[in-house]
Amino acid sequence: MLAASPVMQTETRAWLVSIHEDDATHSDRELYDFNMEILMRDTSIVESQWPKCLPLDPDAELHQRCDRMAVAYRKWLARMRFGWGTCPGSDAKR
Repeated sequence: MLAASPVMQTETRAWLVSIHEDDATHSDRELYDFNMEILMRDTSIVESQWPKCLPLDPDAELHQRCDRMAVAYRKWLARMRFGWGTCPGSDAKR
């Protein structure tokens, strides 16, 4: 389980909980190190994303058919005038 909690508009703290049933072949440290290796590979990719905030303008990014749910969610956020952590209008294009 990965639990995420926003700290600032562009920063989130995450906690990872993993359960391994009957894994007597690996120590807790080995499992921790393995999980951290995977997470650290993803961290550089996630942190390099631009814009740092979530663009609500549909024209700010190029969307594919598989992005329909994300586009619908962003439209809903815009209708609700949700602003925290988002880029309204053309702010994301700068």
